[in-house]
Amino acid sequence: MFFSCCDHFRARADLAGASKNRGLFAGISVEGAVVRVRTSLNRAYFGKAVTPTDILVRRSVKNRNANSLLDAVKKAAAAS
Repeated sequence: MFFSCCDHFRARADLAGASKNRGLFAGISVEGAVVRVRTSLNRAYFGKAVTPTDILVRRSVKNRNANSLLDAVKKAAAAS
């Protein structure tokens, strides 16, 4: 999903991610920024208009071109 931050005043964003076995945690903290969805970029990536809910909650969309990356990640996770 593509997001854009507008820097109207001093903005700070922290992203963190960690994985262990089969679990994954990812967090985001955005202070003093406006976060908006880049609908045109999501449409270009997925080939149709999608919402953040479609991507993150329903998981109803996929990009076939990402399959090789997903396979590599699965292999790396299985090896560790």
